[in-house]
Amino acid sequence: VDEVLKTFDNDDVTNVVASMTSEVLEKKSAGETREITESETKTITALSADILGAGQHTTSTTFFWVINLLLCFPKVLHKLTEEVRSKLGNRLPTLEDRASLPYVEAVLTEVLRFSSPLSSTIPHSTLKDVKLAGHTIKRGTMVIISQYAVNHDPQNWKNPENFDPERFLTKNEDGKIIFNESLSDKVIAFSIGERKCPGSQLSRMLLFLATALLVQVSDLSADLERPPTAAAEYGLMLRPKHLSLKLTLREHWQRRDSIRA
Repeated sequence: VDEVLKTFDNDDVTNVVASMTSEVLEKKSAGETREITESETKTITALSADILGAGQHTTSTTFFWVINLLLCFPKVLHKLTEEVRSKLGNRLPTLEDRASLPYVEAVLTEVLRFSSPLSSTIPHSTLKDVKLAGHTIKRGTMVIISQYAVNHDPQNWKNPENFDPERFLTKNEDGKIIFNESLSDKVIAFSIGERKCPGSQLSRMLLFLATALLVQVSDLSADLERPPTAAAEYGLMLRPKHLSLKLTLREHWQRRDSIRA
């Protein structure tokens, strides 16, 4: 934070700290000094830690679920690996590959639905009186959304307790298999409404790159002494009960100069 403040340029806002600094300066009145106070520095530091910490924790926990469920369902792992390697050849994935890797997107969406790592959202409140299922919810009422319940509702999902990425695949007018974005919008993983997680798209991009990279450069197999399970361990987030695996770097990628950012 100190480094960003020392070199801050309002015409070059490229990160969270700089963005908040710019916002603080813009809200100062004409008569105030255009410098960040010690109190404001502490606030920016605390908010940056919250944003980065929350994003890192939720994304890493979701990625643990990706690995765990791929081990639990080897047919899914095989199909995912085949798609990535056949489309990418001997290069690393980029975000431009998302449209050509629909099964990767389907797997990630099904992981978010099936595992629902953040089972409930942070508290919201109603902005006005609301009628819901014959009940009146008064303005200012605290509302907590059960994302797990929405993602496992049999009225919305066929066989919701089955892990099935195929549900998020469809065909376009030309008969080509594509990712079903409209159905994926029904998965609630990053809250909803105006207070929806602002980092949801970044998280999806990171998960895509990490998952495609993982199966592109390595072979995954389960630890036979500790077989994988879809069971969850409860805490602030739902996380895999245990995660133990064997990871082998593919021969092509064993040369240090083969993997570059």
